[in-house]
Amino acid sequence: MKVLRLLSILCCTAALTGCAADENFADAVPERPDFVFDVKPLLSDRCFACHGPDPDKQKAGLALHTAEFALAELKDKPGQFAIVPGKPEQSEIYRRMIATNPDVVMPPPESHLTMTPAEKELIRRWIEQGAEYKPHWAFTAPAEVSVPEVDETDWPRNSIDNFVLARLEEKGMQHSPEADRATLIRRVTFDLTGLPPTVEEINDFVTDEAPDAYEKVVDRLLASPHYGERMATDWLDLSRYADSHGYQDDRPRSMWPWRDWVVRAFNDNLNYEDFVTWQLAGDLLPDPTYEQKLATGFNRNHSITQEGGILEEEYLAEYASDRTHVFGTAFLGLTVECAKCHTHKYDPILHTDYYQLTAFFNNIPERGNTDMYDLAPTPNMKIEDPALEKNITEVKDWIGRLEATQRELEASVSVPVSAGIETTEELLQKDLTVHFSFDENQGSRTLSGLEGSADGWMNFNLPPTFENVEVVKGKEGNAMRFDGENYISLGIRGDFEHHQPFSASLWIKHDGRRGKVRALFGKRMDELRHNGYDLVLTEDNQLAFRMAGFWWSPADYPAGLEALEVRGAGAVPANSWQHVAVTYDGSGRADGVQLYLGARPQVQRTVADNLQGHTILNGNHLCVGNWNQRGRIKGNLGGFSGGAIDEFRMYARELSPVEVKLLTSVAPASAPPQSERFARKDWHKHKLLHYSEAYRRNIARLDSLRAIDQTIPSVMVMAENDTVAPTYLRLRGEYDQHGERVGREAPSALPPLPDDAPKNRLGLARWLFAPEHPLTARVAVNRLWQQCFGKGIVKSAADFGNQGDLPTHPELLDYLALEYRKNGWDTKRMLRTLVTSATYRQRGKPRPEYAETDPDNRWLSHGPSGKLTAEMLRDQALAASGLLNDRIGGKWVKPYQPGGLWKEMASEIGEPVYRPSRGADLFRRS
Repeated sequence: MKVLRLLSILCCTAALTGCAADENFADAVPERPDFVFDVKPLLSDRCFACHGPDPDKQKAGLALHTAEFALAELKDKPGQFAIVPGKPEQSEIYRRMIATNPDVVMPPPESHLTMTPAEKELIRRWIEQGAEYKPHWAFTAPAEVSVPEVDETDWPRNSIDNFVLARLEEKGMQHSPEADRATLIRRVTFDLTGLPPTVEEINDFVTDEAPDAYEKVVDRLLASPHYGERMATDWLDLSRYADSHGYQDDRPRSMWPWRDWVVRAFNDNLNYEDFVTWQLAGDLLPDPTYEQKLATGFNRNHSITQEGGILEEEYLAEYASDRTHVFGTAFLGLTVECAKCHTHKYDPILHTDYYQLTAFFNNIPERGNTDMYDLAPTPNMKIEDPALEKNITEVKDWIGRLEATQRELEASVSVPVSAGIETTEELLQKDLTVHFSFDENQGSRTLSGLEGSADGWMNFNLPPTFENVEVVKGKEGNAMRFDGENYISLGIRGDFEHHQPFSASLWIKHDGRRGKVRALFGKRMDELRHNGYDLVLTEDNQLAFRMAGFWWSPADYPAGLEALEVRGAGAVPANSWQHVAVTYDGSGRADGVQLYLGARPQVQRTVADNLQGHTILNGNHLCVGNWNQRGRIKGNLGGFSGGAIDEFRMYARELSPVEVKLLTSVAPASAPPQSERFARKDWHKHKLLHYSEAYRRNIARLDSLRAIDQTIPSVMVMAENDTVAPTYLRLRGEYDQHGERVGREAPSALPPLPDDAPKNRLGLARWLFAPEHPLTARVAVNRLWQQCFGKGIVKSAADFGNQGDLPTHPELLDYLALEYRKNGWDTKRMLRTLVTSATYRQRGKPRPEYAETDPDNRWLSHGPSGKLTAEMLRDQALAASGLLNDRIGGKWVKPYQPGGLWKEMASEIGEPVYRPSRGADLFRRS
């Protein structure tokens, strides 16, 4: 052991001598190394993982991130010190850095980190000059700085240029000439609006000889509604915006109202302090306005699960953590998420700090899952949009007029017949989308797909097959017996929306047992929402047709959500073949449903009538004998237990009573139906449906209007529980491993919350804008600089910590941060300052003479290179091809020019209308 120690000392001594003598690399080392800009980045990268802020990872008890620890006596070597100011040869860290013995050298070989001779010399000089520690530059408040003097006084256009030119002169470099006008207007138009300039705009600028021609362009762009869209693009990315939940099925949600608020806020130039405060805590302001509450959707943009079998505590912990991470990135420029499981390895963010910050976001009345598909999870609120409300009112008025016309036609005495009478065979084939006769039953017991397709979802034409099932004598040929475990999946058919008429008929035989609800056929979700439709036998063997945008269970009726249900008055006779049918007129109301037993319309009662126009589509297969194809339901829970089914038909239209009666004959004759064979009212309805041009035209109009979503959407927002929910330190970040309970506090390395600030999100927002806060203004200004110049003064815009990039122009960053604050956090003013500077207006072509010394243009010897974002590339291509849809503030600039049916409606109503597609939304603008 003594021999090894002696060899180590001899190696260190030899290395010391060599380092001091080698002049090849010494010239590259600063004469007086600065701790913040030269030494600490090196220590952070090579040493902090084992000797940094995390006390649980400090090997040999040594920490180098603060002077208090670094200059203290080594715990395992009394009388020795890691750093001895002024004496590098007595400083253990330097001795270890220059050692050649692999058992002694630091960083150790297994870390795969090394130090160059220049880096070792840097540490030597710093220790020799006193080993002065300084606070991390980003954790001290911006200091007042003087605008530097420059030699070339005629180049600067504003103070930015003085800072940039002073650094260029210091390094013996030169700036570039101003870009040509066509390039300049293209650059600034993209940077401020995200769109290319038009040919007319380019020509106007190029030919404008006024001295303030460029400034006029900038002012026009800042006043453009597209400015808000450009600014919102980056903010939405930072805010993890999405109009879907993310987890599992990634179902849609309506967060676009918050997105539109962001666009408006930028266009209205809402000052950055209010912009941030409203998003963090608008709901906690005195008498908050709708806009202030809407802004808090910022904190609800995270992924939300819809899975039913989750552990609530786990996901609630994840949601709170997500808000904490985004807060740290967006406003602090720090990787606070690194402290979720342990104290930060590089920055002074303690494990406790992380959960004290999380406590601000862990007190809202939310659930771990969404509870309801396609509905906004709580807390939420209805959006307020007068234009939308006006449009919805107009659509409802149109529907009311057309329904009144429909009632008048139904009450008319006679119906002119405009076409020949079809035969019975023709009638029963018209719009027939499904006919399954059950005569060839071979294959699997429970069919989840169709023969010939890999996953059973796309092949619509091949018949299903069965095996090990009981084939029984049917009403016509064979039938299939259902026992509650087997069913038939007919593929993705019967895809009808709430506004589309459809009908179905089948023959059934049941054993008369009472009990659970039993499905005859259905197309319903089996998850939380259960949207879709089905025809069932109730507990009392009555027919019931159900359609839902959402429901939990029959126990929810009649207050159940977005559902309708009608039930027949009498029980379906048992132990004999009975023909049952249902017709639906697309009205979205219970009175648009008619149940039939045999040829007779059933007397029926309404159990629920609250569909509200919500979508019923769900992507499931159409199934006979059960609700859906996602798994067999054993026993008689849901399946058609103890019965048989034959001759299943589905139509993409409302059948008339005449047609339903014709279906009760197994082998209908081909002779045309005669009016005297049917009741007068049934024959009248039949003629209206088939032969009245006015009636069918009216139904087509109603279908188009009912396709429009007429509901006011809800948007997720923030709210506070009545009592403060406890927050615990979570050991290793595990949701169920609680440590000590923590309160709401700012991270310990930053200034504390103001004394008069409440301990909630509003107090946290006020803390961000306290004069002594070192990060808020710097992070915000750096992001604006990045938008204009391609990269920030701090290149790592999301990391101002020890592992982040150092600012290339720290004095300029502080100057701009203070200017931003002094001028009321005016974002448009700051952007105008940036883009009117001579620095921004330089030609973008790199200077060849600096290709080696400054390949990344850190010192700004030329202008931005003009790389386009993905959105800009898309819009550039659309604009060049004439396909760019010019939107302003999320609303259409020009109304749709209606044609065909819509043109007729518009001429009758006297107003332009929007033409919806299937399931179109008046309110969803993307």
